[in-house]
Amino acid sequence: PNRLARWYHSGDSPDIAFLVEVITQRFPGRPLGAFGVSLGGNALLKYLGEQGDRTPLQAAMAVSIPFELGTTAKRLTYGFSRVYQWYLSRLVKKKIRQKQKTLQLDIDPALLKTAKTFYDIDNMAAQLHGFANAEAYYALASAKQFLRYIERPTWILHSKNDPFLSPEAIPKVTDLAEQVTLELADSGGHAGFIYGKNPFQPRYWIDERFRRFYRQHFG
Repeated sequence: PNRLARWYHSGDSPDIAFLVEVITQRFPGRPLGAFGVSLGGNALLKYLGEQGDRTPLQAAMAVSIPFELGTTAKRLTYGFSRVYQWYLSRLVKKKIRQKQKTLQLDIDPALLKTAKTFYDIDNMAAQLHGFANAEAYYALASAKQFLRYIERPTWILHSKNDPFLSPEAIPKVTDLAEQVTLELADSGGHAGFIYGKNPFQPRYWIDERFRRFYRQHFG
């Protein structure tokens, strides 16, 4: 378990860089790809943009990405998306309280208790990860700004009805590098993409698309 005050965040591309380095050292010469979902996908795309042609990865996939973290934080304060915010913020606050039992976190317990939104939580936790505040975290960690610098075949799947992201934050063609393909589905929610006639035997379209993409690039 992570016993440090610092924990995972959606711009943690150094964590991915470390993992890729370890794998390439242990398995030299092996083909290497990556798959990221949601916040992990945001970190993966950020890593790819930062590394450019230096990454050992040959190809990558990313699904349901919060391309603009600030926009995502705002989106979760509206409509049915508030249900997701309520549920996920409770999990994050619980994790913070668990860490506070063993570590001296620079987080005011009173502010944590009254935090209602992801912005509130991000604004408190940002300094633990080296950011001045939530705005700095959103500006530096959002993947959208790194997409134009990716130099490996990268396929991104996103749904237009994803409750975590407003449609205006979806990248445009001009935001993408030549190696990046953005596929927009009309439906699929957040990392869902379920189909089939029998609700008791659902099929996951994303799994089939995943296999097709990696057969294309790895044989």
